Amino acid sequence: MKKALSLLLAFALLCALPAAALAADAPDVSAQVVLCDFDSVYEFYDGVALVQKDRKTGLLSDPRNPVFTDVPADAWYAPYVEYVAENGVMIGTGGGMFEPKRELTKMECLTLALRLYDLQRGGDGTLMHAPSDWGFATLTLSDGTVYSGYGAELQSDLGVESSVPVGRWRWYAYQGMMGYGTLRRALRQLVTKEEADRIYALEDKTATLELNGATYTGAVHCWTPDGYWVMDFEVDETEDSETAYAAILELARYSVDPSLWYRDAVYTFAQRVPEAERKSFDAVSEWHWGNSPAARKHFASALATAAVDLEEIHAIDAVPDIDELWEYEQAAILALYRAGILNGVDDVGTFAPDKTLTRAEAAAMVSRILDPSLRIKASD
Repeated sequence: MKKALSLLLAFALLCALPAAALAADAPDVSAQVVLCDFDSVYEFYDGVALVQKDRKTGLLSDPRNPVFTDVPADAWYAPYVEYVAENGVMIGTGGGMFEPKRELTKMECLTLALRLYDLQRGGDGTLMHAPSDWGFATLTLSDGTVYSGYGAELQSDLGVESSVPVGRWRWYAYQGMMGYGTLRRALRQLVTKEEADRIYALEDKTATLELNGATYTGAVHCWTPDGYWVMDFEVDETEDSETAYAAILELARYSVDPSLWYRDAVYTFAQRVPEAERKSFDAVSEWHWGNSPAARKHFASALATAAVDLEEIHAIDAVPDIDELWEYEQAAILALYRAGILNGVDDVGTFAPDKTLTRAEAAAMVSRILDPSLRIKASD
């Protein structure tokens, strides 16, 4: 308890916050700790929210008793905003604002879906904390050269625009030609021509990868897709390659360095959501798209999987505009319509799957799942 609070207080100091009365063992939630607007909210702790502004982190006290100046009492979304705020699922964006019409990003949608996932299974909605070494990889070449870091930290100084992801460990599978099977290479890193010339001399010599407490052996290869030099790591055939590539795939998809606010959300997803349920979260779990807006179909798919035992209160066989979606997306949307979570954006029940999602819409959907009394009845 004291260690966690000390960490939060250290974060608070980063924001050059106004003085606040904070007790040694517990925060004084009557104090206003953060007065400025903030960009993202990603954790709650004993009535205090951890928030980020301009890549600096601080605390917002008493987030569960808000008075939002931009949520009219007669607005359709007012009861839902009140519900999620009082229950700590969502909070405002600072300065007494909720910003009900602001679009949610994919990582914000993932965070909300994961809180709901935990709440629906008897938890308190708290995200897991990622260990400091989670997702940190070290690739050592046979001449002693080391490439290491978190996925988003592996930077290149080439200063070029490229369709090849720069500075991110990646996982690739190349289908072999002429029936020779599959050649799998991983951990792509953009390099300079000088580095490539040196690495060519090291091809097929042993390289080692250290990742999450395990060590894998293999070799490196250089080539030039899209006109830029890249280095790939290929696991040795004598290794348990399936285990090795599974670990590398986890690194490629979920290696979020500590500077990103949604690291804990991605870690929670990777640890808490079983493989069989991950497909429904795919569109909002790819962290490198974290700042892009989520579509309604993305959030609906994740929420339907996060929810438990949605009671069918409407006999609905079809939704007008979802026939072109994947089957699992259609099933998720239908489940939410039948349970009174959704009723469409117009009189005929159109879902608008590719439309972006507002904070008000997200608050309504989450509230209806958590509180059956808020669900849409036939007479509504």
